[in-house]
Amino acid sequence: MLFSFKILKKYIHINIDIYTLVNKLNTMGIESDVINNDTIDVYLNPDRYDMRSYLGIAKEINILLDNKIKYYNTFFEENLISNDHLLKIDITSNVICKQYLGIIVSDFSYYQSTPKWILNILNFHLIKPVNYIQDIANFILLETGQIINIYNIDEYINKKIQISLNENKFRNFIYKGQNFKLHEKDIIMHDDKNIISLSGFFQKNNFDCNTKNILLELAYYNDALISQTSNRLRICNKYQKIKYDKNIIDYTSNRILSLLRKEYKDINTFYVKNYKNSYYDNNNIINYDIKNYQFTIGQKIQKKIAIKIFKKLNFKILKENEGIFQLLIPSSRSDIKSDINITKELMRFNEIDNIYNSKLTNNINNISLNKKIAYFLSSNNFYEIITCPISSDKYANIFHDNVSNIVSISNSLSKEYNIMRYNMIISALKTIISNINKNNKDFLLYEIGKTYHLFNNKYVEKDKIALWGTGKIYFQQWEFYNVNFFTLKGILEAIFKKIGIEKYEVINFNYPYLDYGIKFIYDKYELGYLGKISNYIDSYLSNKQDIFYAEINYNVINNIIKNKVDYIPYSKYPIIKRDLSLIINKKINFKNICDIAYNLNTKNILKYLFIFDKYQDNSLGLNNESYSIRYIFQHNKRTLKDEEINIFMEILINEYKINNIIIRS
Repeated sequence: MLFSFKILKKYIHINIDIYTLVNKLNTMGIESDVINNDTIDVYLNPDRYDMRSYLGIAKEINILLDNKIKYYNTFFEENLISNDHLLKIDITSNVICKQYLGIIVSDFSYYQSTPKWILNILNFHLIKPVNYIQDIANFILLETGQIINIYNIDEYINKKIQISLNENKFRNFIYKGQNFKLHEKDIIMHDDKNIISLSGFFQKNNFDCNTKNILLELAYYNDALISQTSNRLRICNKYQKIKYDKNIIDYTSNRILSLLRKEYKDINTFYVKNYKNSYYDNNNIINYDIKNYQFTIGQKIQKKIAIKIFKKLNFKILKENEGIFQLLIPSSRSDIKSDINITKELMRFNEIDNIYNSKLTNNINNISLNKKIAYFLSSNNFYEIITCPISSDKYANIFHDNVSNIVSISNSLSKEYNIMRYNMIISALKTIISNINKNNKDFLLYEIGKTYHLFNNKYVEKDKIALWGTGKIYFQQWEFYNVNFFTLKGILEAIFKKIGIEKYEVINFNYPYLDYGIKFIYDKYELGYLGKISNYIDSYLSNKQDIFYAEINYNVINNIIKNKVDYIPYSKYPIIKRDLSLIINKKINFKNICDIAYNLNTKNILKYLFIFDKYQDNSLGLNNESYSIRYIFQHNKRTLKDEEINIFMEILINEYKINNIIIRS
């Protein structure tokens, strides 16, 4: 959403320039860009609808800069006067809405001009002017984020209007030629004979140059009832993202009245209904222990700072005892649902730039190993799947597995589900191939689950972590490369290193489901294996795309990992990339290529290397193949110079040539 920096400063004092403000907004998790010297583009999350207005953004800046928001002085004594002789509105049930505000504008003039300053704001936001009532409503939407419904009420003067549940009063509602069948729990506005609006969706808004009386409505209906109507009729609910905020509602109603009376002194305006429903008091209460902040972030936050942030966020502190807060969350913040959301808010506003790198050994060790691995995989573009642990023995027969150790299900419902899963491959493989056949061809997946076996008349469960890769992977923005054997190999090696297992042996491995593969051995224990799914299986399951699979024996690595894992700060200095294309003999192991590079890495500037392309062609020779390798350099304490990298690469190229590895030009 675009915001004018000049207009924004009318709602809050900002003593920094537009670029500094955008940097601070980005730092606190509000992604934004500078379009020009007066325009900020803010990319808002769908759950932060409360920020889709100038006052909404001003509230965030208020917490960030500790500057006061400039609410306009809108209160008039006559605002509170209710005049219902022209129109009586009856809300029949306290279940229907949280708050209802109705404002009548009498002596309406369709051709009255809109103030130029409002037109300038609408033009900035590319909103086409209509008439002064609609223009003010659009301006209020930009300023506060609140929707205003407009009705022509000439034909309802001196009549009684009800807002109620339909309860089979009306069967249909026709809007713009479309017939909607009504339900007994739909909320409607109506008189004795006709429906005026299907509340929350459509209203008869046919005011024109002959209209004399206008009703402006601010209504906040029952969310559950509105959602039911939306789902049943399959129509958009314009209230679904707007959450109840009493303070903004009161400000908005007074703001409308003050604008109308200031700009159009001859217009009569007054409340026709000012209804507030205590039945809908907010009940979003979260218990928050301030120690959770230290556990998550790795450093403490002072209680007085937390209290200050809570107050600025309008979190009402109901109770507090030794750092444990009972917080009442405003209904406008529908994104705050748990203690981790509160930690995020504290982190956003508690000098996030000053959060330092720390060794989180104690905290990390409190997290189970499988969660550590899951977090790592998720942060490296893997998506988690969960498949059924029940399978069919037909796959064991087709793929010639040893069926003697399979756990059968007594009295199974069908042959498709008659054994417990004895490996992690088949159930997920069917899901993956189904996605590929539906043109969803590029993904990395993982699953944490169990396999079931029968050994010596005893049932055994084994914990496994399965990894899948196929198609293409996006590396950096527009760069991508094909997922291959070495993609999963690099991930497995990174996992082992992350959990403290570094000295292991890699040997070739044959498995019925793989065309080729390797497995990792640590002190005679099998850590896991990986390989390419067999062409035989692919042809049986109608797959025409290479799929790579890796598996980790969770029970094994959980027993042998070190009790303590040291974490070092991630380097803040930029990485430098260099690429080489090598022609090598197929008999040369890729490990030899890595060893040559790492043995030259005496200054520890080469962080890692990986293959991003593999190529075979007769022009290279029958026994040769080409590897394209990317080398990643980084220093922990300073920015590297190009000269250092160039010297290293020259030495590396000469070393490759000595070992009969050809450099492709």
